[in-house]
Amino acid sequence: MFQDRFLNVPPVRLPGEGVRRGLDDLTADGSELRARLLAVTDGQGQEAARLSARYPRVGLPPDNLVASLAEIVIREAAAFHTFQMCEAAIRLWRQWDGAPEGDMALVALARYAAAHAPTQRLAERLPRGKALHAAV
Repeated sequence: MFQDRFLNVPPVRLPGEGVRRGLDDLTADGSELRARLLAVTDGQGQEAARLSARYPRVGLPPDNLVASLAEIVIREAAAFHTFQMCEAAIRLWRQWDGAPEGDMALVALARYAAAHAPTQRLAERLPRGKALHAAV
């Protein structure tokens, strides 16, 4: 069942490719990019991906971006497999050593972390008395 869903998901272009929004509207300040990345990881995977793609493109040291992505994973009380995925993405990034393929691993990690970061969504629903889970 899971594989059917996984295999039927269409590919998503990398940020800055094609007709979608580019990256030039984003700041080149590393601290601001990382702060926005932490702020948008409430399910906004495409925006998290754009912020992550912008970071190395403007020549900022990617170690700081990696630390922010790891913080996102850790603050969500991730499970073992999430930590494995995070570690795999970081290892791939290090293996590619500054190549665009390595940046793609960080973009994937940003999308994954944003998709699995319910903290902000839950925090917004609790005070309003909304249901935390909805039937699919």
